[in-house]
Amino acid sequence: MVRTERAYGVDLLRILSMAAIVGLHVLNNGGGMSDATGIGATAAAIRFVISICYCSVNVFAMMTGYLYGERKSIRTSNLVNLILTVAFYCIVVTGIFLVFRPEDLADGKTVLFSLFPPISGKYWYFVSYVFMFLMIPIMNKLISVMTKKQFFSLLIMLFTLLSVVTTFGLFDYFRINMGYSPFWLMFCYMAGAFVRLYVKEERLSKARVFMAVAFIANNALVVVLWLATEIVFREPLGFETYVGYVSPLTVCNALIALCLFSSLKIKNKAVCKVLKSLSGGAFDVYIIHCHPLVLRLFFENKFAGLSDCFVLNALAVIFGTIAAVYVICYGIWLLRSILFKALGINKLCGRIGSKLDCILPLNASDE
Repeated sequence: MVRTERAYGVDLLRILSMAAIVGLHVLNNGGGMSDATGIGATAAAIRFVISICYCSVNVFAMMTGYLYGERKSIRTSNLVNLILTVAFYCIVVTGIFLVFRPEDLADGKTVLFSLFPPISGKYWYFVSYVFMFLMIPIMNKLISVMTKKQFFSLLIMLFTLLSVVTTFGLFDYFRINMGYSPFWLMFCYMAGAFVRLYVKEERLSKARVFMAVAFIANNALVVVLWLATEIVFREPLGFETYVGYVSPLTVCNALIALCLFSSLKIKNKAVCKVLKSLSGGAFDVYIIHCHPLVLRLFFENKFAGLSDCFVLNALAVIFGTIAAVYVICYGIWLLRSILFKALGINKLCGRIGSKLDCILPLNASDE
């Protein structure tokens, strides 16, 4: 039986996960994580933070599986809305830069990549998510005909091959592009669906403390591995491997986070309203701050030298930047939502979605 009660704990997780993705770009694109400073409290704290942030991409796909895994049909209008939202922001951002910073769009190729970021390899998650979304009915059909034991065995097999073998074999044997792939997101989707279908909320509620400790311990282990390689090899050998999307540690972190937050029962109506709203703007936060022009102007190498700061100052900069980016992008989402409603874009998405539902075999019956 499909559960219809809104999972506000998952809304909170969506907010935190998107904040973590912003954190990834602060530390990676922004140059906040440097190998040049050696071992220190600030460097260790930054490694701990980025380890937490890395699981956020997996979490988003798992949340989709958690929310859609029981459904017998999907609404294509949701996908149409996402695509039009991306197109809207690409046009608007490019237009703003053409007016106020034309030097950043010096040639036609840059303009083209700004209007259509996927053709330059940007917005990889969005592109992979579209593919995964179209595969949801097929995955759900497979899930529905499997027993719990069969489903669990399939996940263990995929986890072993795609995560364990890829990580410790030090090679992308199965061409999942180290997690930058729709097929990796499909695995994460199925893992999230398993949690929804077979992991009892009562059991999760009793294990919250254990899950929180396990999550902290997993990320602490990443710091320990970093320290060990720094001491032995004088460089953080393999750090990107054991914190990457397909790393077993990162996969476990994502699963723990999903189980922990999905078991939360938030009843306060005011809090629920805020969470629902902030969660609704998460996708816009991703699209806005990940646009290549925005990343280049506001993030690229803007946080270099962060490892040289005092640990509390560095953490204040990281979390302060994350909060500021989320709040600004959330405000833009509110304006965009009003505009889409006024222009009837949402209704247009519904009509286009209805037409596509008839054309695409996504919700076809067994007859």
